[in-house]
Amino acid sequence: MDDELAAAINDYQERDGYDVIVVQASINHLLIVNDPTAMRAFVKTALERVGDSAFVMYQVHRTLLWAGDTDGASKLERIILSSYLLEVSRFMVRLRLACAENRTSDATHIYETILAQHPDISTAWIVRSIMGRQGKAFDSLIGLDNPVDLSQLSVFLNYAYFDARLFPNLLSLLESQGIEPHKPLAIPYRCKI
Repeated sequence: MDDELAAAINDYQERDGYDVIVVQASINHLLIVNDPTAMRAFVKTALERVGDSAFVMYQVHRTLLWAGDTDGASKLERIILSSYLLEVSRFMVRLRLACAENRTSDATHIYETILAQHPDISTAWIVRSIMGRQGKAFDSLIGLDNPVDLSQLSVFLNYAYFDARLFPNLLSLLESQGIEPHKPLAIPYRCKI
């Protein structure tokens, strides 16, 4: 599946790689492919094509950290933090970088601030995952595993670190449609507390 996904991303990018939405979606799905060399090359091209987009820079920042390029990601931090992105997104950038740089005290403070100021389910799951608190991350989403309406939970299938196998109703739906969920990946830059 990873080779097919990589081929689809490359094809998509060749046809419409100057569109911000296309670039963001491609970067997001590139994490599932999990090829650091391809990630670095892709984000370099993305920055050349649509680097004036704060949304793209946000995705590039995460991808560089995923690929192990903490220095490259840190160079984008100031630009992203002074952008028009939502406050919660700017906090996420700070949290990711603090974890990648093993600044656990800073990360814990940022994490607590995010949860206090932005307590929505999606944000809670993401920041708990970044902090390496998988049990709490799971607890954030289990209430969405509702067989009547899985639309809110299915959004998380786009995340490389989402484990659909933990949600019986979602997994049953996927299996009924012949879809095999991707194997979840650990966030490489997550805090190790």
